[in-house]
Amino acid sequence: MGESPKVKVKKTVPLTKSFSGNERPVQSRKGTDSTKGSVTVKGNLKLYSLPEQKKKIVSLLPGQERKQIVLQSLLKKFPADESTLRSPYHPSRPFASSEPGIHIFIDNSNIIIGFYQALKRVFSLSENTPTYRPNFDFHTFSFILERGRRTSTKCLVGSLPSTAAIVEAENLGYTTNLLTRVEKQQAPVTKPGSPKSAGKKLPNDSPKKTEQAVDEIISLKMALTLLDNADCPSTLVLASGDAAQGEFSDGFRSVVERFLKAGWKVEVMSFRNCLGNGYRQKEWGERWGDRFRVVELDGYVEAFLADEDVMGV
Repeated sequence: MGESPKVKVKKTVPLTKSFSGNERPVQSRKGTDSTKGSVTVKGNLKLYSLPEQKKKIVSLLPGQERKQIVLQSLLKKFPADESTLRSPYHPSRPFASSEPGIHIFIDNSNIIIGFYQALKRVFSLSENTPTYRPNFDFHTFSFILERGRRTSTKCLVGSLPSTAAIVEAENLGYTTNLLTRVEKQQAPVTKPGSPKSAGKKLPNDSPKKTEQAVDEIISLKMALTLLDNADCPSTLVLASGDAAQGEFSDGFRSVVERFLKAGWKVEVMSFRNCLGNGYRQKEWGERWGDRFRVVELDGYVEAFLADEDVMGV
């Protein structure tokens, strides 16, 4: 297998430095840019409609100011985590809390696809609208997942090739498992408009490369974590809204339910469009009281835009 192309990655800044201090928000600017086509501004996001090219979405705020907005939002949403948000845990110094570390598992594709879709929804673009894919700011994402708490497991599973975000995850201490996509013949479809094919199922033109076993690996790793910590319930943080049954497994929700039955707390982090119906069922969620929580990521979509110098577009 040939080497994956090298990915340009920004220097990782300690979370304690990036998310501290107070900075004045910058007002949005409106107008047009004759060199980049028409411009649409919504909040602090700007959409460039480039002539005969893909659309491009950028933020009007510098990365450091976006991080301050994230910090203030988290302080309001998670008041119980104020101490760790303001002074994140670091292995080099004592930690006041006696609580065990949290366990984080990330379904990379589910999060990245949700990010791209959420960006497009800001400007009411369809999912099929050609758009540059900006790099994902994993540094900010990890801060939302961890919120300064002590961590025992930090795991990301996805598919090759690697990306700037995945390299950044590794720099922040996440173990990564990247699998090769496999070719699969797409499900047969009925081709309308042809008398000869009436009532027949015809295969699609060509096989499609898709992920395989990503969900199963995440499910296995979560199950092993549950077994290894049977006497020490903690908090599971699952960054994926996928609640459907997997190709070779019962799906994430069945594993989440096992954690909850064992007395754990569970946080499911997901973009709204990627959150499965299994997690939306009111009766199911209410069974676990305040030990189960869904955190929608759409409100942080702007903060996940990596700075332009690493966007590569």
